[in-house]
Amino acid sequence: MGRYSSISHGFTDFSKIHPVDFVTSSPVTTDDYYRELAHQHGRDWKILPFDTDYGRIVIGNDCWIGTRVMV
Repeated sequence: MGRYSSISHGFTDFSKIHPVDFVTSSPVTTDDYYRELAHQHGRDWKILPFDTDYGRIVIGNDCWIGTRVMV
């Protein structure tokens, strides 16, 4: 985190739960919840594995990250 930067309450890092190199970042392709829901309706739903190592989040100088921001 850079100099003179502030983060308000409610900051969320959600990078580990969304793919960034696929046609969609929706969790519908990666979350087991949707597979279980499909099974309840007699269907199969393929869950796609994805790499969760995106590197670090870098916050530069003079930044203000407001309330309930997701990065």
